[in-house]
Formats: sequence, C-alpha cells, structure tokens
Amino acid sequence: MTTPTGSLEPETLIHDRYRVVRQIGRGGMGAVYEAVDTRLGNTVALKQTLVRGEELDIAFAREARLLSSLRHAVLPVVSDYFAHGDSHFLVMQFIPGTDFGSLLAQRTAPFAFGEVLAWADALLDGLDFLHTQIPPIVHRDIKPQNLKLTPRGEIVLLDFGLAKGGAANASATHAAGASLYGYTPQYAPLEQIQASGTDPRSDLYSLGATLYALLANQVPANALDRAASVLQARPDPLTPLDELNPQVPAAVARLIARCMALNIADRPATAAAVRAELATAVRTGSAGAPTAGMATVVQVAPASASARPGTPPPFVPNPPPSLPTSAQITRPNWLIPLLIGGIAMLLVGTLGGALYVLLNNVLGRPGPGGPQPQPPDVTTIVERRPTRPPTPPKITPIIEFDPTSLARTEVAIPTAGTPDDAATAVSQAQTQVAETMSQLPPQQQTELAAAIGQIPGQQQGGPPAPMLEFGEAGTGDGFLNDSRGIAVGPDGAIYVADYGTGRVQRFSAEGRFERSWTLKDDRPILALVADRTGLVYVAQNQAVSVFEGASGKLAHTIAKGDGFGDMVVLGDGSLLGIPWAGSDVVHLDAKGKDLGKIKDPLMSADSDGQASALAADGLGAIYLLDGDAKEVYIFSPEGKFRDKFSVPNAWAFSKLAIDGQGRIYVTGFPGGISIFTPDGQLAGEIGVPGVAFDLTFDSQNNLYVTTNKSRVLKLAVPPPPKP
Repeated sequence: MTTPTGSLEPETLIHDRYRVVRQIGRGGMGAVYEAVDTRLGNTVALKQTLVRGEELDIAFAREARLLSSLRHAVLPVVSDYFAHGDSHFLVMQFIPGTDFGSLLAQRTAPFAFGEVLAWADALLDGLDFLHTQIPPIVHRDIKPQNLKLTPRGEIVLLDFGLAKGGAANASATHAAGASLYGYTPQYAPLEQIQASGTDPRSDLYSLGATLYALLANQVPANALDRAASVLQARPDPLTPLDELNPQVPAAVARLIARCMALNIADRPATAAAVRAELATAVRTGSAGAPTAGMATVVQVAPASASARPGTPPPFVPNPPPSLPTSAQITRPNWLIPLLIGGIAMLLVGTLGGALYVLLNNVLGRPGPGGPQPQPPDVTTIVERRPTRPPTPPKITPIIEFDPTSLARTEVAIPTAGTPDDAATAVSQAQTQVAETMSQLPPQQQTELAAAIGQIPGQQQGGPPAPMLEFGEAGTGDGFLNDSRGIAVGPDGAIYVADYGTGRVQRFSAEGRFERSWTLKDDRPILALVADRTGLVYVAQNQAVSVFEGASGKLAHTIAKGDGFGDMVVLGDGSLLGIPWAGSDVVHLDAKGKDLGKIKDPLMSADSDGQASALAADGLGAIYLLDGDAKEVYIFSPEGKFRDKFSVPNAWAFSKLAIDGQGRIYVTGFPGGISIFTPDGQLAGEIGVPGVAFDLTFDSQNNLYVTTNKSRVLKLAVPPPPKP
C-alpha cells in the first residue's frame, strides 16, 4: 500500500485535461477538488484517493462504475475515471451549494418541517431507485455531511465510497465484491458497526438519523450508546423527536423512530413503504385526524426526478418474524415466558442460598463488633469457573447482496419485553441481598458472596468502582471528543487520543489536564502507545508519529506509507505493528528501523481472517485478535503458532491487552471487558459504563480504559485466585 505525497495545489493540471481550482473537502480516505475541464470549459468535481491499497482501489473503482450507470435527481453524474501517479481520480458533476453538516453547525434552531419533508421525499425516492437495482445498491454512509443543498433548494446525495452492490460488480471476484468496511458512529446502524451484514434497511436507519438531526438540530444518540443502555435495562437515550420539536407530528416522529430501530427486523421493509407512510402520516397528523388548516402541507416528489424505464420489480425482503414495534433490540416473543421463568428460578435459588448461609453461618456466629462498613478496595472482577469456551464454527464474511442471506444482528437484551413488575421484583431482590451483605463483617461478606456467586459490595455484572475516573464530552482542552486511544507513560501521565480530530491530550496521574497537541494530518488515530523513555507513538493509516510525551514535540515519523492499525511496545523498547489494511506483523526499533516481519501469521494458524488488534506479554509472546471471527491467536516471539481461543463478545473494534500475570483482557460489545487465563480459559468480566474502547496497563498492573461515555477509568486488578 502506498500513500500519495499530499494535496494538489491550485492550477495543477491533471490527466492533461483537468485544472485544479481549489480543495473543497477532505476525509479520512479522500479529497475533493473543484476543477475546470479545459477541453469542454465546464466546472467539475475531482475526487482523489489519499490512501492506496488493493481493497481501497477496488472500492474506488466500484464507486465510479456505480455512479456512471445511475441517473436520478438526487445523485451526481460521473463522467470520467482515471489513475494519475499514485492516485485515482473520479470526475463528476460539480454540485454547488453547502453540505448539511455545515448548515447544521451554523444553525441555532431546527429546519422547517415542510422543508425537511420535501427533502425526505426526494431522498426516499432516490433510495427506492438504488434499492430496487439488481442486486440492490446500499449506500451505507448517509449523513448530513454527505448531503448537499443546492442554491435551487434541491438535495443531492454524495460519496458512494462505502456502497455495496450494483450490477457493475455483480459478477466480480471475491475481492471486488467485498464492500469496504466503515461507518459514521452517529448515523450508522448497529449491524454496520458490528460488521454483521447490511441491507437496504440499514440505509433507512441512517436516513432516519439524518432527518432526526435536521428536525431536532442535534445529533441523535448513536447506536452503540443506545444498545448499551438497552442491554443494561436502562431507557433508550433516543429522545422522541416530537418532544424536541413540536412542529413534528407524533406519527412522523414514530415513523422516524421505527426507521432508527436497533433491530433491523423492526424497521420498515423498503424506502417506498417509508415514503408512502410518511405522506399518510402528514395527511392524518399525529392523532389520526385530517390536517387541513395546518401550516404543513404534503410535498410531492420532485418533478425533475428521472424516469426509470424498465425498472426491475421492487426489492422486498422476506418478511421478518412478528416482533414488538420498539426501538429496542428484542428477542422473539416466545422467549419471554421462558426468560421470566428463568429469572424467577435464578432469583429463588439466589435468595434461598443467601438465606441458608445467613441462617447457618451468620446469625449463629455474629461477628465481633457488630456490622462493619463495606471495605473500600472492592475487587472489580467477577470470577467464573475456568471452563474453556467451545470454538465457534468458522465465520464466512458475507459478500452477497441478497439481504435474505445476511446474518441478523445477534444482540439481545435479557429483559426486553419483560413486564415492569417482574423486572422490578428482580431489582428489589438484588437490592435486598446487597443491603443484607453490607451489614455483615468483611469476612462473612466474603463467605456469603462465595455462596451466591457475587463479589462483596458488587451486584454481579455491575460497573466496578474505579480508582480514578475523569472526563467530560466536549471539544476544548481537557474535554474528550470521541476519545479512544489510551496510553500511560513511565511517569504515570495518561495520554488520550481523539479518534477523528488528530488531537492527543496529556493528563497527570491524577487526571488533571496538562497539555495537548494536534497532528497535522486529520486522518483517524488508530492506535496510541507510550514507551519507557517517555515517547508517545500515534498511529494513523499512513504513518506513525513519535512525540516527546512531556512537551508534545514531534520527534520523528516512522512506518511511512503504511501506518499501523494497531501496535505495541515490547520490553526492549522495540515496536510491533500491524500495517494498516495489511496482514503481516512488522517489527521496528524505536527509530523505525526494520527488524523483520512475521508474514501473514494468521495463515499459519489455518485462518483466512485478518488481525484487528495486537498485544504481547512480558515473555514476548504475541497475541492477535481477529474481531470478525471472534478469535485470539497466540504465537511465539518468533511467530510460530501456538494456540487460539474464542472471545464470544469480540467485535470489529475490540482491543486487547495483557496484564502482569499473563491474563488477556479483551474489550467487547455489548460493553465490558472479558478476562482470559494465559491458556484461553474465561476467568471473569469487568463491567464499565457504556462500551469500552481501548485499554492498557501501567507498570503497577493497574488497568486504564476509555469508554464511549467520554470517560477514562483506572481500575485495580487483583492477583489471580489461588488454585
């Protein structure tokens, strides 16, 4: 994989035809320029790849073929595609105007409902056009930043870089047919974040989230936050739209909420169905009565929408099983009675065991001095019997475009659909047990906890009490803005990296902000580590920047042209890294000198997957996580395959770290951290608020975690239990 040298300067002539006027946009994988076609004299838009690689080149070529074959009022027209030097270029119709991301940033109030209704109608007609191609074309990146409002008030959908499907690649090879993985957190559905398979209903989620932002003038709660709340039996944080904006009829708010259902099966089946239901909702209003006299009127489809001669039959996925209409992730209804019964049996057993222990071991032997307060240093790990989890069947990536073949998201909430009185009874019983335990002396708390399978002072699975916790969402210094990467320096300083802004912040060991610096390149920060000398390594998809942690001064740059998707510092100060979009493991010294590589180690483990995260223990053993396959692979320091084990809660963005006792910690979804013994047996779990992003250890074997709640946690990790 190679990287272009930089941005194009004004007046640069490309392909002996297109003269660059100015750069008008840039993202993690591409830049867009306004240019003049010197042959025809008209203004065009040039899209340039900033990152090269086989998979990315295929994705860019696919976008060109997709767009060149499509004609619709909400889609730009593509006229040319070519390679020049180290870049690929797409020539398309120049769309004047401003993107909705910029418009939202400038506004202090929502857009008018009538305006948004017209835009929604046009976009739904465009999505119906895309989704009824054979095979269906799924955009997969609908968001305000990819929608442009022209001076004539028309809306245009841009950037098909993440799209999949289309006749142009229906018979392509495996590599060409695979869609590029990516997402925008606030607008992506859960199945796209989990990389478990998307279909046209995934676009309906993103469109619903976009309409929500336009009508509420605020970004909706993202799917990760919502799923974490629902899975922890808390209310869905997505505020009903009509509560934020009285302009929006309740029926329209409910329709948008259905489009944003976490479970893909709970969303409307097609864009055409949403378009028809939207028109009906506006005609009848929120209470089912005609809306004659109301200021809002029904908008018809734009007259400029292109006709579609020979349109194929509408795409209609197989009907999903009948599920409750909800914005929650749910299990099929037949599980609810079994679930309630199981909870009741578990509760009876738990309380029975607790009472038995209390009567026999506590009430008969009151502790000296009476009740004592709960000890402050409560362990945060829920220990389990060391049973080796079975290896799941091999997972085959889904690359077909028939949505009936796509895997349904395997996430469910145990209490979904449970009546309030049953859930309340469980909660009250757990509280009673905890209160009873808190009145006992510490030793008797431990005995009781062992009998009922809880840690003293902790409800099972509850969030641990951190040694240190800090952070608040915001963009200024000291605030956290989608902060994911975390590292700890030799002096105890804590480094936190924003994923999308290129900013690294240094906090004291007590969590006080000290300083920040920002990388010149604004591509996402993929990994962050610190070494024993105080250097901080920041990985992006084109290089690794090395900074002096104390001052934030750039020391040097290594791994130029590739960058790392993940990396780890070894005990001798050298660096192991997984090249971005690569399959090897690279070994470098602190200055970036090549010390060797392990060629495609997962292939030696009979896996055709790709490592997504990397760690190493104190003896130099290498651990590679394939988040999609939910497997951790263990290799010798020389790269010889030793063993593997399953991580059921792993996902595409899981990270892993090794503590001083050789235990393996893996972040998962839903939120939390799974702990495994060195031989791959599940040893326990750590609950955290929300979803854990990244994790690392300091020299004292304390665990540091970043979460999607804009919090940094420092947790005590006790030694493993005695055999």
